[in-house]
Amino acid sequence: MKKHLIFACIIFFVNAFNVWADLPATEKLKGLRNAIDLKLYNKQIRNGGGKCLKIVGDEVKLFNCKDEGEQRFLIHEEQIKNINRKCLNVAGPDLKKNGGRVQCVECNESPNQKWRFDKGRLINGGGKCLGVAGPDLKKDGATVKVWDCNSTPNQQWKAVEIK
Repeated sequence: MKKHLIFACIIFFVNAFNVWADLPATEKLKGLRNAIDLKLYNKQIRNGGGKCLKIVGDEVKLFNCKDEGEQRFLIHEEQIKNINRKCLNVAGPDLKKNGGRVQCVECNESPNQKWRFDKGRLINGGGKCLGVAGPDLKKDGATVKVWDCNSTPNQQWKAVEIK
């Protein structure tokens, strides 16, 4: 019985290798990149109501937490990047404005794309905190914006590793 199981495993891996070997190089690279992305972009950003940031087009909204690409982020060197390699960004003139629009756009080194966690808050390069309007704390589709910082659940965030 044990020999049959070992033999079956060997046959499986040989066939898998043959399928891999027959793929064009671009497909192999795409598959490898996808596997690497799933390891690197392994964080969800959850609010005080248990909802997760999700990128919808270029907008940043709250939804139930799921293991999906639009909710996967890489947090690195004061930037928060989504799996499409775009950065969380406060719209140009809104950097220091209450109710400032948050979006996901091409990455650059501007203060509009600088973020840091501090005491459970997510603070942008202009000193404003990521938040959601009070009644929208647990609402699917709620839009996040930046506001003067406070300690309410509306501005509480944590990065949670996706396993």
